[in-house]
Amino acid sequence: MSRVFLLIPLILFGSFLGAAEPLKPRQPNWRPEVLENYPSGNPAQVLFYESEGEEILPVKMVLFYPNGRIQQEVDLNSDGIFHGASIRYHVNGEVAEEAQYIRGNWDGRLKTFHSNGQIESEITYAAGEKEGPMKSFYPNGNKRQEGRYVGGKLSGEYLSYHEDESRASQIVYDKGLPQGQAKEWYPKTMCEGGLKATRTYVGGLLHGDGKIPAVMVYGEELSVIEVQDFRQGKPYGVHLRYHPNGKVAYRVPYKDGAMEGEEQFFHTDGVLAGGGVYRKGKPVGEHLIRHPNGEVEKFARYNTRGELLEPIVAYYEGGDPRIRYLLVEGEYEGIFQEWYPNQKMKIDYVYVDGLLEGTQLEYHDNGAKRREAFYSKGKWDGEIREWYPNGQEKLLKTYAAGELDGSHTEWYQNGQKLLESAYEHGKVIGTRREWSDKGSLVFEGHYEEGVPEGELKMWHPNGTLVQKTHFVNGKREGMEEKFYPNRQPQSIATFDQDRLDGEFRSWYDDASLASLLEYDQGIPIGEHREFYSVEKAGKQGQVARVFRYIEGVLNGKQESFHPNGEMAGLLTYKQGVPDGKKMQWDAKGNVVEECTYDDGKLDGKYFQLSSNGEEIVFHYVQDKRHGIHQIFLPEHEEYGKVKKLDANFVDDYLEGEVCEYNEKGIKVASTYYKNGLREGMAILYSPEGILMMTMEFVEDKREGKAMSFYPTGKLYREVSFSSDLREGPTKTYHEDGNVASLAHYMGDLLHGLSQEWSEEGTLVFEAEYKHGKKHGKFQKYYEDGAPRLLCRYEEDELIGEKKTFSRS
Repeated sequence: MSRVFLLIPLILFGSFLGAAEPLKPRQPNWRPEVLENYPSGNPAQVLFYESEGEEILPVKMVLFYPNGRIQQEVDLNSDGIFHGASIRYHVNGEVAEEAQYIRGNWDGRLKTFHSNGQIESEITYAAGEKEGPMKSFYPNGNKRQEGRYVGGKLSGEYLSYHEDESRASQIVYDKGLPQGQAKEWYPKTMCEGGLKATRTYVGGLLHGDGKIPAVMVYGEELSVIEVQDFRQGKPYGVHLRYHPNGKVAYRVPYKDGAMEGEEQFFHTDGVLAGGGVYRKGKPVGEHLIRHPNGEVEKFARYNTRGELLEPIVAYYEGGDPRIRYLLVEGEYEGIFQEWYPNQKMKIDYVYVDGLLEGTQLEYHDNGAKRREAFYSKGKWDGEIREWYPNGQEKLLKTYAAGELDGSHTEWYQNGQKLLESAYEHGKVIGTRREWSDKGSLVFEGHYEEGVPEGELKMWHPNGTLVQKTHFVNGKREGMEEKFYPNRQPQSIATFDQDRLDGEFRSWYDDASLASLLEYDQGIPIGEHREFYSVEKAGKQGQVARVFRYIEGVLNGKQESFHPNGEMAGLLTYKQGVPDGKKMQWDAKGNVVEECTYDDGKLDGKYFQLSSNGEEIVFHYVQDKRHGIHQIFLPEHEEYGKVKKLDANFVDDYLEGEVCEYNEKGIKVASTYYKNGLREGMAILYSPEGILMMTMEFVEDKREGKAMSFYPTGKLYREVSFSSDLREGPTKTYHEDGNVASLAHYMGDLLHGLSQEWSEEGTLVFEAEYKHGKKHGKFQKYYEDGAPRLLCRYEEDELIGEKKTFSRS
């Protein structure tokens, strides 16, 4: 609760400092609405509303996992659009993502995390586009990637790393396109982290410079293993690959981006293994490759149009066939066969126009059949059969035009039946049964058109009943019983058209009662009691919660208890809305929350003792914040009870000074409000009470000069604002009072000359900007004033060349 004021400095100065807003803490006067539930009844999506004047507006959305853990919490604007902070969680409860939204678009820093809590990535967005630096990390915390985005596109150097922290690649991007020479390196565990490859780009396309080929791939000790050149993204010249011993392994020439001439393969001793001829990218004539012993490894024969005249055949050493297939316009056609080294058939397929057609066979390496399937136009059609290597049948099912249609049976390797079912047009029909590998029945149910009909039963592997449910048209109807493996009942419920109807009872596995609930056509009614387990409470029958309903809405006294029997919570409802006193106690009987509702609206004093010992005292009038709002720190042995926050609301709007204090009672933040809007001076102090920052507001907008100070009290920075936008000069100072930087803004964009000086007063940077874009000179200097970089831009485009200078 206290977070709403803990971060007053960020709320006041956030845009000045570049800080992200935190999640809005849930307030006691917010009203939840469950938008969606899981079948178990647990909420899947909850929308929170708050009062603003006479309006009821959405303020937060919370999504849940089926187990009740929060999946995502995100703040909303008054239109119900994502706006503000968002946090997603892994199913184990660890944070998965921290993000900021502005009107439905990511804006600001987005961080993701691995399920072990380590950061996964960090990137900045501006109005939905990636902008600024990005980093990603391995689960062990080591850096994986780093780069920068400008206008949603990668710009500048992009680096990636191996998990052992050694560099993996380096690429320079210009407006999202790779530019110049990109490099890759092996990890330290391979080739001692040596260079793996270089690729040269021009305008995003692979392009050599006539001296160094566009692609160079290296093996151990920087030995070249592949060379290929490109011109404007098209292969150019001779493509070469090398064996580790340095001898050529492969050679083919290119012309106009297509293979042209003889393609050659070589053995490790440099002897020609074979090859074939390409014309305008198409193979022609005979293409032959031989094993080192001279036997044929692969053979294909093409006509002058690049069409195969007969199937391609590849062979093992010794002359036995390995694979045989035919290609027509790049698609498989006709018989496709593959053999194991022992010459047992592995695959026996038939293709028509690139699609499987007819009977397709697969085999285990012992020669036993593995699968037999029938296809029609690439879809299963007819019986599909599978076998284990020992010949035991594994599966038998029937398809029609790609949909299950007919019987479906599966077996374990020991011959025990695993599953027996039937389908019609892809939907299960009739009785479906499943068994354990020992032969005991574990599931039995009847289906009509894909939905259960009649009695459905499930059993534990030991043969005891797990569940017995009756269905009518796919909906639960009548009694449903569930059991533990020790035969003790787990729950008994009655359903009417899939809705709970009547009494629902559940038990723990020691036979002690867990819950006793009542429903009418899915609507909770009467008294609902939940109990602690004997393990948690130390005895049977200890009540955990008592809820009371009338026609589906809470009504009357709602109670909760601690395992020791002490009262934990008490709240009275009237026709679904809280009405009267709300109290919560800890297990020792101390009050941790106290407030009063009047017909669903908070009214009067609200007190909460937070888990960290802070006392929160707010005041409400008919659900509107009105009066003093204060937070007190836990009692301190030296400073006593110290106020942390002091604010005042009038008719739900902040009014007057809002102050925050540290544990010593020293004021650390102050700002003034009028009708809920910041008005006047806002001040931030150090923990010692020294002035750190001032900023003035007019109707909640920054206006005039914002200033920040060194701990010594000397001016550090001053920024000029007009209507919440930076306007005019922004200056920073060295601690000796000399100017460190001077920039000019127009409409919150850099405009005009920007300069920076060293502590010695030497100009080290100057650049000209126009409406936020580099426009004019852009120059950097060494500490002695000597030029380091000189260039010019127009509308963010580099004009001419960058001139760089080494330090003399």
